[in-house]
Amino acid sequence: MSIEFISYDSSKFFVCCTEKKDYSNPWVVNFDTQDESIQCTYRKFEMMGLVCSHYMRVLR
Repeated sequence: MSIEFISYDSSKFFVCCTEKKDYSNPWVVNFDTQDESIQCTYRKFEMMGLVCSHYMRVLR
């Protein structure tokens, strides 16, 4: 999984799966360091209550 900063304040990230070459849709993860909130366009946490690998990659 690769990660790229897309904002200058390091709060917005593109997370791409490098294992699947035919799937190039990056997930966007927003991380607010002030209130420590995180959101991902994958929305697995909002839908199922499970933390997705995109969250974990940004937090790592």
